[in-house]
Amino acid sequence: MSSYLLDTTLEGTATAAPRESSVILYPVNDNPGKDGIASAPVAVHKVEPRYTEQAREMNVQGTVLLQVEIEQTGMISKDQIRVIRGLGYGLDEAAIECVSQWLFKPGFRNGYAVRKAVSIEVNFRR
Repeated sequence: MSSYLLDTTLEGTATAAPRESSVILYPVNDNPGKDGIASAPVAVHKVEPRYTEQAREMNVQGTVLLQVEIEQTGMISKDQIRVIRGLGYGLDEAAIECVSQWLFKPGFRNGYAVRKAVSIEVNFRR
């Protein structure tokens, strides 16, 4: 494979009636090697969490800490979201719901998009 392909990304639009969406394809290799520095994924689209009525009534504030796995596509596997430190009162579920909608530029190693586990803090303040 030519080295100039390693840094290539393909961008464009896709239409699925009646919506049009941006599409970015990253080079993927199931075995990009263990050497080389892996860059961290970067959030490119975030959804704000909803504050639950139960938490509002109890005046609960704080941070939910999630462990997530970001795929090579930049999407989060919904079955790969774990609560590391929760708050209860429905806020753990609200954090999972919002983060599952986030999109990322994936992490890269040796020019290839890689799956990467990261921790995400979701803050709830009144």
